[in-house]
Amino acid sequence: MKPAHSGFSRIERLILILRHYEELTFEEIAKLLSHPRTEIESVHTNILRQQFRLCS
Repeated sequence: MKPAHSGFSRIERLILILRHYEELTFEEIAKLLSHPRTEIESVHTNILRQQFRLCS
């Protein structure tokens, strides 16, 4: 079985790590990665949706 993160892009992995392991806010992640907060939130939401589809 492949790790759950193996299909993610670099930016997606970074967002997941920073959000869930480092417990940063979307605003903090956006500043750190130099991306708009809305884009960070959108990528995060899409990751979660994709994972829930795979589990159901």
